[in-house]
Parts: sequence; C-alpha cells; structure tokens
Amino acid sequence: MRKTLNPYMESFRRIAITVVVFVLAGSASLNAQGVALSTSEAEYTAGESITVNFAGGPGNPTDWIVLYRQGTTSGAEWNTVEVTDPPVIREEFEAGGGKGLINMTEAAFAKKLAPAGNEVAGQVVYADPPDACKDLKNAEAIKGNIALVDRGGCNFLDKVQRAQKAGARAVIVVNNVSGGTMTMQAPAGETVDIPAVMIPLQRGETLKKHLTDGVHVILGLAWAYVGGTTTASEDLTDGSVTLNGLNVAGDYKAIFYENDGYTQLASTTFSVEAPVEQNITILPLGTVKARKGTGLDGRYWQAGAKTINNLRDNGLEIITGSHPTATFRATHLTYQGGNDLTTARKWLTLSRTYVGYNGNMDDGILSFTGYIRIDTPPRGIAPGQVAIRSESDDGSMVWIAGTKVVDNDGRHDAPGPTPDGTYNFHTPGFYPIEIAWFNSDSTNDAGDHGDASLNVLVNGNPFPKGVLYTAANVGAVAIAASSITEAKGDAGLAGAYWHTDQGGLQFGEGPRINSEGYIIRDTPIFQVKPKDDQGLMMLGTEPQGRFIATTMNYTGEDLTPIVTWLGNDGKSFTGIDDDLQDALVQFKGFINIKKAGQHDFRSASDDGVVVWIGNQRVVNNDGAHGAPGPNPDGSAFFPVAGLYPIEVAWFNAGLPYGWSGGASLSLKMNGRSIKNLIWQPRQPHVGPVLPTLSIARNADGTLTVTFDGKLQGAPTVNGPWRDSGVTSPVTIRPTGRTLFGRAVK
Repeated sequence: MRKTLNPYMESFRRIAITVVVFVLAGSASLNAQGVALSTSEAEYTAGESITVNFAGGPGNPTDWIVLYRQGTTSGAEWNTVEVTDPPVIREEFEAGGGKGLINMTEAAFAKKLAPAGNEVAGQVVYADPPDACKDLKNAEAIKGNIALVDRGGCNFLDKVQRAQKAGARAVIVVNNVSGGTMTMQAPAGETVDIPAVMIPLQRGETLKKHLTDGVHVILGLAWAYVGGTTTASEDLTDGSVTLNGLNVAGDYKAIFYENDGYTQLASTTFSVEAPVEQNITILPLGTVKARKGTGLDGRYWQAGAKTINNLRDNGLEIITGSHPTATFRATHLTYQGGNDLTTARKWLTLSRTYVGYNGNMDDGILSFTGYIRIDTPPRGIAPGQVAIRSESDDGSMVWIAGTKVVDNDGRHDAPGPTPDGTYNFHTPGFYPIEIAWFNSDSTNDAGDHGDASLNVLVNGNPFPKGVLYTAANVGAVAIAASSITEAKGDAGLAGAYWHTDQGGLQFGEGPRINSEGYIIRDTPIFQVKPKDDQGLMMLGTEPQGRFIATTMNYTGEDLTPIVTWLGNDGKSFTGIDDDLQDALVQFKGFINIKKAGQHDFRSASDDGVVVWIGNQRVVNNDGAHGAPGPNPDGSAFFPVAGLYPIEVAWFNAGLPYGWSGGASLSLKMNGRSIKNLIWQPRQPHVGPVLPTLSIARNADGTLTVTFDGKLQGAPTVNGPWRDSGVTSPVTIRPTGRTLFGRAVK
C-alpha cells in the first residue's frame, strides 16, 4: 500500500518530501478517492493467469490496467521515482517528454531495494550540510526518514555513512553534473545497511525548486512493462480482468491508470514463483552396461478415418489405451520423406524391426519411448540447459523425465506454431524421453493429400548416434508419463472373460500339441505379428463374463470353472460361468506407483500372460507353457510417481483327449503383492470405438454371430478381408474350415 505522510517543514533547505521506498509485498491498494486494486493471489506460479480485481473506478472511457516487473527487460521502461504531488512537477516533466517519473541508480555498496520485504517508508529531509561531508547538523530531522544529499565534496561512502549514523532509513543523492546517473562505488568490502540511490541533476533541481509545494514521491525499483489490458477499456468501475500468465519469476506491480495514461488510480504488488521442479529420478550411468544405444522403442497406430484432430483430446488416449497396429525400433528422429499416403514402414525407413500391419500415415499415430544418455560427448549429450525442437506435420509433444518440454500439438504444417522447448539436464545419467506424434487425414480442394513429417532436434542438430537407448539396452521399459491419470474408481481391476470351444480358437501359428499331448511349439497369442494376434483380436470383442479382480493371484486347472478359479473375486462375476480350456482373461485399471524409479515385475503363469503398463509391454510371458513360464520377469522405469494404466492379458490353452493341465496366474511388483495398489477405471476408457463382435453356440451345433457395422471374413488373420454382405445377427454352421472374422464400421 502506498503510504503518504504530511510534509515536514523546517527552515531553509530543510524541507520534507514524503517517500515510500518499495520492495514488493503482494499487498492491495486503496487510494484516497476509494479506488481499490488487488490481485486474486499474492503469489502466482509461472504461467498461471493473473486476475486483477478493481473497485471504485471512475468508469472513464479509456482507463486501463498494466503489469510491470522489476528489472530492465525489453519493452517500455518506466523510471523509478514517481512524483505524485504537486501536479505542477508532473506537468513540467510531461512537457519535456517524460511521464512524471525520475530515473535512479542504486549504489553498489548499499542495501538493495530487492527482494520483497525490505520496505522503507518516510519523509525525505534535505541534509545540512547538503553534501553530507561533515556530521549532519539536522540529525534529529533526518532520524527515521530519508536523507536527500548532493553529490561532490567527499566520497559516496562517507555521505551515506553519515546519513546512516544520523538515523536515516535511505539516501537519495542528486548528481552534480548534467546527464544521467551513475552507480555509486566504495572500496572493496565496504557496505552500509540502508538503501542509497542517485537521481539526475536536472530532476533533482526540479524537486528542490518545488519543495515548498510539498513534493510527494514514490521511490521504487526499475520496472518494465510486461502485460495488461492491451488497449484502454471503459467501464472499469467494479470487477476484474484476467491477464496472461507471466513466465519469469520475480516481483511485479499492477497499476490502475486513469484515461490520461499516466495518473495512477491505484496499484498493488504480487510475485511470480518459478515452478517447483520435481525431484527428478534418473538412471545413473553405472547401472547400464550398454556403451551405445540402438534407438527408441516405437509404436504405430492407424486410427479410423478422420478421427484424430490433436493429441490432447484423443491421440494420447489411443496411445494409452489401444494396442498398437505395429511396433518398431527408431534409430533416429528425422522423418521428412513422406505424405499422408506413405506406408508406415517406408515413412519410418525401417525393414527388419517393423512388425505388424503396414498402414499409411493418414490418421497415423506414433509413440517413441526410451532414454537419452547425458554424458561427456561423444558418449552422450553434455549436461546443462539443452534446446529441444520438434518440427512436425501435424502435431507432436516431447516429455523428458516426466516433464513436457515441447507442446507442438494440433493440425498444422511443419514446423508448427510451438516447436521449441528447453530442458536442464542437471547431472549425467539416463533420462526417460517420450515423443508423441500424429498426422490427420486431410486433403485440399483438388483432393491432394498433405505432408507428414517429424524432425526432433537437440541444440539445433539431429540426436547424435548412440545416445538414444531402448528398453532392451537399459533393461527397463521407460513408461510414458503422459499416461498418468488422477481419476480412479474402486479398488481392484476390471476383469473380462472369454471362452471358446476346445481348439476352436487358433492360438498362434501351427500345431501346439503332438498326438501324445506334449507341447511342441511355443504359441504366442498377444502379439502384433501376423498369425499371432488372435488374443489381441479377441480383446476387442464382447466378453462372456465380467468381474472385479482384487488379488491377481489365481490357481486352478483347465476344467476349473472361472467363478471357482477367481476365489473370492468370483462373487463379483456376472455372465456365463464356463471352464478355462481355451479361455482368455483380461484385467484393466490402474496401478499406483508411489515412488518414481525402477520397479521389477514378475508374472508367473500357465499358460501365457502379457503385462502392459502405460500401454507398454513390461512382461512378455506369452505362449503355451507351464508356470512360471520362460519369461515371467520384466522391469519398468517410472519418471514420476502416480496412477498408471495397467492391463494384464492371460490365456489358457486346452489339452486334447480329455487331459487337463494347470491354469494359474500371479502378478507381483518388487516381490510383493499388488493387492493394495490396483484400482478400477472411473469410467470406460475413451479411445477408438471398436465395433462389438460376439459368437454364441446353439444347441443344434450352429453358431450365432452378433456384430456392429459390417462382418468381414478372411482365410488368415492378415486377410485379405472381404465383406460378407450379411446383417446382424447371422446363424452359420461350422464346416471344419478355419475362417477368421471381424466387425468393422
């Protein structure tokens, strides 16, 4: 709040000037005319919108509200000593092109006016003698107030020390030569405990000339215009304005100006704090044996036609909640040679590592995850502040160690509106990185398709070879921080159950069991490989039953009914209770990772199981096998703590000739049960809407197929797919020939 005291009048050259030396405190202001100004918060976080409240405004046609920051930055500079009374001084300054303000420079040896909390208020009293080169005769008048002294006759330190000895709370020195001001110096190590500033000779003489008029000023810090109402506004009487957030931490002032542009109706102060930097968890260099990385882990989705407009609203939900169309390893991050119709394999310049359906880039989505090695070049990227640029057509985002560094989202041409960001790598180590990209389906008036490109740079250059590491290089999957959610339902995971006839579902390629009942070939079903994606296809259909899983520890045999196998969780089961021969079970929800860093998972199973966290495969114990299985273990690195999506898919293959094998599943984290860490979704996951497809066996041996959209058939899981032309529901009679079906919209 501005403090104005009555001028103290003494004899010749001992006239008082009322002054407030501001160091900001986040306070509100109410002037003598009852005009009030305040901010909604005393402290804001960088980037947070600033709400300025006002009351009692005169409602002039062109009043306005402006924000200023301490310091000298680009923009209109505002001097630091403001004359508020009498008007004749302001008019004189404005006639000369000024704004009723006087420039000042702080002394190098004096107490600084910053930071906030060092507030000095009092009258300005002219020193006697004026140069303060001898002990002050008017020490009693100076005591508790602000001394005004002239330059010359002795050094600056002596002047300020004598004023301090007399009890002054601050010192204003008037220059004795024309021009501007200078920084007052003192011998090394010499300091004083009060602020001291210098003002120009001409302005100082003007103040002295009008002392008998009762000059009042506000002595503050250097301010620069940083924002506010960009044009003057009418009807600023009672209400508020919300202004863009400020990204630079520091102390700020909001001023309510009358329509002449300079008269202050009221002012208030506030501060902006830098965002609290998370306690970043990284992998130390010594924990990874690989000397060079082989790239990043990549996933590709082809969504429905014209379904993706940005990452924020639906692209990230597909990345988080839908199994990818293909997987690959990205050895670089520069992809600029294609358009909407370029196939994914060609666009990615990949051959050996690309596995899955080779769609094009229309409505294509990509996710890259892994680690950046921060180390002494050329082994890695040097620690420190690093520029990250993601040029893309269409949108892209980049996260490092859980922090979003680049948000270049939306439909646009390359490079995009906001391709740049920075990240400070504090220390050497392996930092998780995540990149998301999408390309919309768009054509011009002539029907020509647009471009599709992505180019991620570090300090203006492509990433050096060998600094990007995959999960296999490190030994832990880098879980995407973008998958974290705050919404959760009740305890447990949402479970779903499917059952087919014995041998009716082709689990993977080729025969699984020989004539004696022995497994002769591993049979994965939860893969994106052609002919091995049977399980993934079934997960998109309507299940026979649903339940809530609370333990993730189940044991039984092929012929055990699902309700019995679930134990106490069977009480929540609704649907058709059947056995576990040729059965598939899915568990979905969230797992609470309470501490960032690496965590180890073990999923022992009979038969196969795959565990995804953040829709990234952490455990791949797929195939037909007994417990615990060939690959029950996996590790994941979480950049920050939080709720991450988890999905567990398990299948059990039946045995012929009436034989019955085991059917079991368990999942632990760091050797312990996850019972108290799992949560159901609050609502169904939003992702691409999959058409439903269900098959029911009738008493006469026929099958009734119910589906959404169109029913297509193919001789193999990879096609070619052809429309059947039938309507739902349709009844068919098995012929003994393998036929694959799917529903499409």
